[in-house]
Amino acid sequence: MFSSIEDPAKRADFLQALRHGSASSWRHVNLLGEYDFSDERLKDSVGIKLPKLID
Repeated sequence: MFSSIEDPAKRADFLQALRHGSASSWRHVNLLGEYDFSDERLKDSVGIKLPKLID
């Protein structure tokens, strides 16, 4: 990912964020897991209704 950032300003921003990011903020993310965000898996299988939006 880092090597694909060609813009020097964006690369510097990325490095800044990486240096100052907290590892504890990642504690809730399973980095060894498999994530499937396909449309098939994102379908509601339980029947939860969305809240009504006020126009």
